[in-house]
Amino acid sequence: MQNNVSTVNPEFVHEKMQAGLPMHLVDVRSIKEFSSEHAKGAKSLAMSEISATTLKSKFGSAAGTEEPLYLICTAGFRAQQAAQKLHDQGLNNLFIVNGGTDAWVKLDLPTTKLIKKSWSLNLSPQAQAQVFMGMLILLFAIKGVLLGPVFTVLVGFVGFIMLISAFDQRFCLAKVFSDMPWNKA
Repeated sequence: MQNNVSTVNPEFVHEKMQAGLPMHLVDVRSIKEFSSEHAKGAKSLAMSEISATTLKSKFGSAAGTEEPLYLICTAGFRAQQAAQKLHDQGLNNLFIVNGGTDAWVKLDLPTTKLIKKSWSLNLSPQAQAQVFMGMLILLFAIKGVLLGPVFTVLVGFVGFIMLISAFDQRFCLAKVFSDMPWNKA
């Protein structure tokens, strides 16, 4: 692949953004990567969706022609691929952000993170299931001591279910916890 597109430093792009000049900073990474952290002001257009037509419909007819289009990814490889594809489709005002988001972050330029921390403390679904079951057993044991033998039987029942789930994946609580909203990316 021949490279017909210039590279620019992240500081240069940031200065252009600060100056309010007409330009577009497009992050070509997946939406999950984009959501984890991206250059502030960047717009997401995944590599799988990139084309001159899509770009112009999202950012206007001047993007990549009259107005410069700066492409950024993690380190530069996908941005280079996207730039070549767009160049081949007739866009000529294209630039690759040298070093990508990694360089942007290292230079301590402003970023945005869209993924919010959840109350799950980043525990795996399996660990969440273990915490849940541990709390349930503890609660039943306390109630068994305070209120009577019915809750002691429930402790035994929960323990029995835990044994079954260890051998039969159909009863695996980790699967249930992995489908919970706080574990969705």
